[in-house]
Amino acid sequence: MAEPHEKLATQVDPVVLDGIRNLARQEGSQLQALVEEALVDFVEKRKSTHSRPNLIAEYYAHRDQCLALKFEALKILHPANANGWGIGVNDPGTRPGHDAANE
Repeated sequence: MAEPHEKLATQVDPVVLDGIRNLARQEGSQLQALVEEALVDFVEKRKSTHSRPNLIAEYYAHRDQCLALKFEALKILHPANANGWGIGVNDPGTRPGHDAANE
């Protein structure tokens, strides 16, 4: 047996209402079935966008962990550059095939 439904009264833009009525006619569905489907989809969409901050937090935590591991690897591989940032990028003498004396 279907769950009982509650009545809902609201106002809708006439163009939107006309569109959903046409869809109901084309599909052979009741207007209330399409409205309920649209509301369910809307609720699900909102739930997924509200869980997005959790995904962002997980991304940053993972990124920070990866950066920390890279920093440790750089300290091992390049102990003279213990800060771990910009190795070989800003120092022209560290690029292969580059003669810093000619600058």
